[in-house]
Amino acid sequence: MNLIALVEIVDVVLAYLETTWRRCARIMGARTLNVAYILVLVVLSSWLLLASLTRFPRTRVLQCRHSLTDRSAHSFENNERSKLYENMAAELGKQGPVFLGGGETSQSLKLSDLFSVVEGKIVPIHKAANPPVRAVVLYLDPDAAHEISRTVKSVLSPHFSKTGVWYQDPDFYHFSMHHASHHQNPVPATPEEVEIEAASVKNVADRSWLLEIELERVVLTPSGVLLGCWQVSKGTDPSLLRKELRTALPRSPATQVYNPTIFYTSFARLLSPPLTTRKDESMEAVLEMFKELVVELNLKLCSKTTVEELWYVEELDILALALKGRTRIRRFRLKPQPPHPEG
Repeated sequence: MNLIALVEIVDVVLAYLETTWRRCARIMGARTLNVAYILVLVVLSSWLLLASLTRFPRTRVLQCRHSLTDRSAHSFENNERSKLYENMAAELGKQGPVFLGGGETSQSLKLSDLFSVVEGKIVPIHKAANPPVRAVVLYLDPDAAHEISRTVKSVLSPHFSKTGVWYQDPDFYHFSMHHASHHQNPVPATPEEVEIEAASVKNVADRSWLLEIELERVVLTPSGVLLGCWQVSKGTDPSLLRKELRTALPRSPATQVYNPTIFYTSFARLLSPPLTTRKDESMEAVLEMFKELVVELNLKLCSKTTVEELWYVEELDILALALKGRTRIRRFRLKPQPPHPEG
């Protein structure tokens, strides 16, 4: 049953109920009929809600039957991506938590460039990007993002002060795919050129399949970013999508920010050591505390969900998506997966 047919049926049912109500009201009285009418509408509304959920299901975070640390439960086809994530996870042990010393982020910015503390709260610093950063990102399903965010906060919040963690807004969890212009390598564009780029991104979205993805592991980088590292089980692979975008946006910087294989989204950024850290605590001990939190997150997080939209984003402030700055966003739907062949 399609949506139009469903609406037509509802119209017929409501018309019938109205006619019946008018006839019965003459016999039983309006007050009694009003109560009955309300009950019927409640039942009908509940039925419509159930029908819509059945007709248009959403892919949410699945209940974990295994933890992310149980590697035997996973079988990922992209070994190159898995090895890349392993190397990323090992960097924390090699370099240590350099963010505690105010080191640079992966975007060549210092934490003091990104955040300040105002009245005991962490506040992002918004600096205008001139020209605006023009990024193409995949948007994570918001239902999944909010469930992940709740789990991340439940694990981290007991161990950090209010100024110790910056949590990414789950309404904007995303995967960076390509930059037409970046604050490290700016490429100015006229309004007409921006429109041409947006149309080119839409063309890429129109011929790309939506992604079914699975969270492989959580990683804490030396710069303090908590990352969710994902694998693709179905749909257009990110590496192929980046090639398509490179062709579609020929004026883009030759050097892109990310490895073409990588596929992650940021959950949070740590800004301080845990609350239980003593002043005389060694850096090795602090490092172990961070590793234990990562282990706990890998034990509690498990997600399979979908990516259905490709965004062309003008970030008017540096790192606007990450820091809740000013943006102009154009959203494009990816192609739905074709039905499985019968047989």
